[in-house]
Amino acid sequence: SCSPGSTRILQVSRCLFPGETGANTMVFTFNPDGSDIRLLPTNPQWGTDGGHPNWHGDGRHIIRNIAVAGKTRLCQWRLDGTGFRVLSEEIEGGGHPRIEPAGRWVVTDAFEHDGAQWLTLRLIDLKTQREQRLCRIRTIDRRPLKDDLAKVRRLDGHPTWSRDYKQVLFQAAPAGRRQLFVMDLGKIVG
Repeated sequence: SCSPGSTRILQVSRCLFPGETGANTMVFTFNPDGSDIRLLPTNPQWGTDGGHPNWHGDGRHIIRNIAVAGKTRLCQWRLDGTGFRVLSEEIEGGGHPRIEPAGRWVVTDAFEHDGAQWLTLRLIDLKTQREQRLCRIRTIDRRPLKDDLAKVRRLDGHPTWSRDYKQVLFQAAPAGRRQLFVMDLGKIVG
């Protein structure tokens, strides 16, 4: 994905080696012309848990879920891999986090399964260390599907901020059809 301002590209690479398990996930950033390739932190920061790296709204940092001391936490570091830090020791990470440029508000998704898949949209205020559930929406009913097909039809919300950071866009399929939803958060985030 391109950074805000289109100055860097974030690339996730997964590969399987013969006789090994796991995806050997690596994350790189580089200039749009392919120069200045940087490998972001690997073990112990990467580890085997966590995921979903995204650009920080400031265009200079990456935000990601990482297992820290056995708990999933929202973390960030500079686009060159330096400056690693945990954003909240109190609030559990998860989903597909996106953060606005000032670094206060994070929007992410979470899932519950009771045969159907439920998407919950979460808003995290890093200044007050509080989170709120914005909505819960049924997304894909997995009950009538065989396990392999259900995995293919999984639909993550992938929330993202609008350009003015007042709205959140996310996807779901409450009626079995993939749809794009827009939620206005202007009164909450200012």
